Amino acid sequence: MGEFMLNTFLFTDPQGTDQVSCETTISIVDEPSLSMQEKTCWKITLDSKYSNGTKINTHIDAMARASHPMGYYRDKKLLHNFKGFTIIKNDMTTLMIEYLMMDDAELARHTCTITPQSYRRSILKNLVEYID
Repeated sequence: MGEFMLNTFLFTDPQGTDQVSCETTISIVDEPSLSMQEKTCWKITLDSKYSNGTKINTHIDAMARASHPMGYYRDKKLLHNFKGFTIIKNDMTTLMIEYLMMDDAELARHTCTITPQSYRRSILKNLVEYID
């Protein structure tokens, strides 16, 4: 097993109408892929629960609140991968992973006019686009 990263982030409803937040722990491991001609991949795992105590176990749970980082977009590809996904490791995805895993204070220094939470949602959305 290669590099390992772990961090927990708080997501809220971007529109501010739902007071239930979502705590999401993101863990990332780089590992060889057997199915992708021996390329190294990022295996990204998301473990989430809502502040009301509900654990997110299904895509229905992810859609239940706008605070879930993947459920907010209501996109089939995102909802299918709400617990995690694997992408090929390259220079672009590595940089995206670095930004994704920064704590809020550090990420805020790079995002300027967008909140770290919104930026992190966008990174997740764009990483899912790398899935075949």
